[in-house]
Amino acid sequence: MRLALLLNAIDPSIGGVVLCGKRGTGKSTMARALTTLFPPITGIADCPYFCDPATFQWMCATCLLRIERGEQIPLATRPVPFVKLPL
Repeated sequence: MRLALLLNAIDPSIGGVVLCGKRGTGKSTMARALTTLFPPITGIADCPYFCDPATFQWMCATCLLRIERGEQIPLATRPVPFVKLPL
């Protein structure tokens, strides 16, 4: 489990990891601990999508318009989110 999570953190093109096991084996604990190893994400503070200011091709239309106008863009950082999908 540890090797699979670390390899996926190094090379995201692997596509993810599915953790299966009995209750109490530490699946969620291992996955949550991995998120602390990643650096925080930088994005546009007042954007509902938290657009990345470095990648224009992935920005929403509102953020692109603000940049074209030359507005001051407030930046913020957030920790990497942990997303738990229900079965």
